[in-house]
This record gives sequence, structure tokens and C-alpha cells, in this order.
Amino acid sequence: MLLPEAFPTWTRWIALPLLLLPGVLRKHATGSWSVSTPLNGPALLLLLFFAPVGIVISALPVVSWIRSCSLAWSVSAFFCIVNAPFAGVRESERASIHRDRLSFALLVCAAAAAILALLAIRTEAKLPVAGSIAEMLPNLFGTILGLPAGADPNELAGVLVLFAPVALAWCIGALHSPREQREGERSPVTGYVLILVFYTAILLTQSRDGLMSAGVATVLTFALLGRRGLLPAGVTLVLLFAAVFAIGSGRMVDSLLFAGKHTGLTFDSVLSFRFVIWDRGLLALRDVLPAGLGFGAFGRVLPELYPVTLSHGAVVLADAHNLYLQSALDFGFAGAVVFLVLIAAALRMSWRAVRLRGPLEYWSIGMFAGLTGFLLFNLFDAVSLGSRAGVGLWMFLGILCRIAPQQTRDERAAQSRRRRIAATVAIVAALGGVLFLAPVRSALRTQHATVVAARAFMVSPEELREARSLTARAARQTPSVGWLQGLVCERLDDVRGRDSAWTALVGWSARYIPLLRLRAPYSRVLAERAVAAQATSAEAHFWLAGILAATDTARAIALYRAGLKYDTDDGLSWYRLGSLLASSDPKQAIAAFGESCVHGDPGANGCLQAGRTAEQIGDIPLAIRWYDKSRYFVARDRAEQLRRGLR
Repeated sequence: MLLPEAFPTWTRWIALPLLLLPGVLRKHATGSWSVSTPLNGPALLLLLFFAPVGIVISALPVVSWIRSCSLAWSVSAFFCIVNAPFAGVRESERASIHRDRLSFALLVCAAAAAILALLAIRTEAKLPVAGSIAEMLPNLFGTILGLPAGADPNELAGVLVLFAPVALAWCIGALHSPREQREGERSPVTGYVLILVFYTAILLTQSRDGLMSAGVATVLTFALLGRRGLLPAGVTLVLLFAAVFAIGSGRMVDSLLFAGKHTGLTFDSVLSFRFVIWDRGLLALRDVLPAGLGFGAFGRVLPELYPVTLSHGAVVLADAHNLYLQSALDFGFAGAVVFLVLIAAALRMSWRAVRLRGPLEYWSIGMFAGLTGFLLFNLFDAVSLGSRAGVGLWMFLGILCRIAPQQTRDERAAQSRRRRIAATVAIVAALGGVLFLAPVRSALRTQHATVVAARAFMVSPEELREARSLTARAARQTPSVGWLQGLVCERLDDVRGRDSAWTALVGWSARYIPLLRLRAPYSRVLAERAVAAQATSAEAHFWLAGILAATDTARAIALYRAGLKYDTDDGLSWYRLGSLLASSDPKQAIAAFGESCVHGDPGANGCLQAGRTAEQIGDIPLAIRWYDKSRYFVARDRAEQLRRGLR
């Protein structure tokens, strides 16, 4: 079930019922399907309702089916962990979690999985030392797992963030336990090994989001431990200072901020283009809010329907680089709410266990810190539901349910009542919205039109004409659908229909101008319309300026200058302005190239061209200053050559 694409479809249908076997056996033995936990309801809703809906409405049913199989295995593993007996421990002694060998064994399994996963990851060198080691690791499991390109290092880092603080807190707990208990799995040596495995694995993934989240989770662990965390925190600081001293503070900061790139620093560059991805994800979500785009379909649909850049046209992303946005794209608004309820319940359970300060304290602190770090990680990346790495989250939640304080009968009854009330309200609200609220019906039509358009683009070209009809009808009530309408017309070679739809869209909102610029980069008619209709849109001015650069240099310069008044941080447009000014006004060109240099130095060219232009007009000291600002070795070498010439 974790590799469904490697097996025939009929084997999946056989495997799915087998996942029910543990529950059936428990029902036969105890009369209950499962131990009651606050996570059962949301988990079952995601698996039994939203995942099937995500397959039925999906633009890519095969992809959604594969994701659903992985989710089914993960949720089944969660219930198996929750319901596994506490071997050798009476029900009244469940608080003594260190005697529950299953939870400890799962922690060890997570460490073993981390080691194996390192033999399947492939990532470019970003960090000193760690990058060199990661490049030397053999790809032993990539081909075996059907991942010849390697496993996703960011997903691996996100899962490890869950378990690393648990190992840390557990080890500190072992150090503070009575000496007679320090044997077997309670030995601090075991904890040292686990800590080494988890934190080394996170480092070797070279995921900056993973390192940041692990750092926050570690600090939180030390803070919750109070005085008991002072000595380990001090040791950790000493080790960090030693590492920084050995590698060099400048090299360390350079790697964390720039990740080996020659370009300059902007907030967007630190987040590795995530702002653009999130923007496209939100545009897609506007079109599919009721039920999503299909489980796991967004990454593959993105380059076709919501392109990021021209150079990324063929790039398929794994997810939206934000778990909460990705969940909404997978399951729609209601599914995202259910997922957030699941996460909130897990966070509440772990915090409640921390507050009790009982025998569970060290485990609870580690799990609360790990879950907090994981949620932070998923603001900037995603271990999405249904991914292979997502199994780790459900294992973690299963352990959490084992260590969490058990609910009383009254609490379970109250929770059951709340669930029934919430389910009733949700069903009534959904039916009422569909029957009586025009905006809901309009959103459903938009949803259907978007999914049909995506399916027509990706797998069923024969549906293009139906998609044109549906998008045209939806666009009358929801102007944003004009974007999809134009795409479908373009695919059908209906240029007039495309321009009509996109002209209306430009007049309605400037939000889609970046997309229009990507799909119709040389359409002067649309660009002129964009500048006229959205006079404060920098993107519209840059679009038209790029079209006119070769034929009307003076107007192109004016357009770039006008656009840069509204967006002074666009380093690429500053560079293009400098290129247009270079032959007629070198001093103004140097100023423009300089602005490009300080606003991200796109392509490592702004600083370089400022220096070259200064060198051409004979101002060598100015050229050296601009060359020195570059991170590109060619510019730095040229600065040194000029410096030697002045001596």
C-alpha cells in the first residue's frame, strides 16, 4: 500500500480490505472497533469521506488513488499503534510509559528509517561539510523504492523534526532517572545514539526549513525541561559554537541564507520562490474551494493551469509548500477544517500531558516540542497527507495517543455529543448552502469547470469543448474563471476567444497579470489593455516594456521607470532597465544595475554589469566597489585584478 503504483490495480483492491483486519479482530475480541481517542473521528473522516471524494472529483484519479492508498495504510498503522496492548503492563499502570516497549520500539524504528532514507535522498550541496557528506552517500534504496531521482529531503527533514525532540527529552529523562532503572532501553547511551541519528539525518538533508524547525523544537524542549535542561542546553551551545568556529561564521551564514547560490539576498530568495507558489496555490484554491482539485493533483496541474515561470513550465512540484494550503487544495474547505481539527486535538493532547508533569513528563515534553516544530515546518514546506513520508506523522500521532492521559467516561460522553452536534450542523449547513445559497452553487459550478478543464489538459483532450462551455458559463458569475476560459480557448486554437476572455479578466483584476504575461508574453494587445486597465500594476508596465524593448526603446524605458515606482524591489526589471540605458546613458545604467544588485542580483548579473559599465567609462574605483558587492566569483576575481592594477 505504500508502493501502490508498483502493483496492478486488482492487488490494491485485495490489499485495502486487509487493512480492516486488525479492527475486525479487535471487535471480535473486545466488542469495540478501537480505543476512543480525540483523533479517531477526524482521521476516519479524512480516510473514509474526503479521500474517496478526492478521487471521484480529481482531475488526475490515478494520482489521487495512489495517495489514498498511502493514506489508508498510514491511518491503519495509527489505529494499530493506538490499539496495541501494553505488553507486560496492567491497564492501571499505563502511566509508566517507559515500560511500554512498543512506543520505544517505534522511536527506534523511526531512527532506522531515517538511516535508510538517507541512502535514497538526492540534494544539491547547500551547507558546508554536510553537503559534501550527502553527495557521497550511495543511492542504494532510490531505485528499489521506485524513486530513481531520490527521496525528497525536505519531507524527510519534516518527519524527523517530529521525533528528534522526543529522543532528546527521553535521553534527558534517562539521565535523571534512578540509577537502578538505567538499563536496557532506559540507558542514556541509547538516547545518545538516537539523538545522534536524528539530528545528523536532519543536517544531511540540508533542509533549511528542517534545521530551523528542529532548532525551535529543541529550544522549546530545553525551556519546558526547566533546570533539568540547562546542562544539555549548555552542551548544545558549546557544540554549536565549536561547529561555527571550525566552519567559519561567514561561511555558515552564507550557506544558510544563500544555499550555495550566486545571487543576492531577498526575503523571497531565502524562501526559495515560495511566495510565487503560494500565490498560485491561492488562485487555484479560489477555483476549487468546495471540494479541492483532487487528492494530490495540485502539483501536477500547477504548470498547466497556474504556471510559476516560463523556465518552470515543465516542473512538477510535489505540493504547495504549505501543508495547510495543500490540505485545502486536496480536500476543499471542509476537509482542511477537519485536518486542522485533527492537528489542534493532537496539540491539545500533548500540551495537556505536559501540564500534568507525571511519569509521562519527558515523553510529553518531547512530543509537544516535536509537534510544534512540525507545524512550524509545514508553514514553509509540506509533509502532505498521502505522501510516503506522511506515514511518520501518523505513527507519531499513534504514540501520542498512547502517552496522552486517558479520557474519563464523562469526557468521552461529552466529546461524543459534541461530535454529533458538529456533524449535524455541518450536514445541515452543506445541504442548506447547496439548496438555498447562490454563492455556494456558483462555487460548485466553478469547481466542476476547473476540474474538467484540468482533466482536459492533462488526460482527456476530448473534454476540451465541454471545458470551454463550462468555463464560459462559470465566468459570467465568477470573473476569475476567465483565466481558465482563456486557457481552454488557447488550447483549441481559438485566439479570439482567448483574447476576449483575458481582456475581460484584466479589466476585472490585476491579480492575473503575472499569469497572462507568462502565457502570452508577446501579446501587445493584452499588455496595452493591462497598462490601461490597471495603471498601478508594476507587472503590467514590465510586460509591455519587455515587448517594446526591441522596437521602441524610449517608451520601454519610460514603462520600466513607471513600473519601478510601484515595485522598487524587482531586481530583474532594474537590470533590464540598465541594459536599455547602457548605450545612451552609462551613468544612469550604472544606477539601474546597482539597484538590481541590491535587490537580489538576479542571475548574479546586476553587480557584474554595474562594474563592467563603470569600467567602460573609466571609473575603476567605482567598478571595484560594484564587483565586490557581487557573490559571483567572476566579478570578485575581476575586482582583484583591477585592484592589483591600481597598486
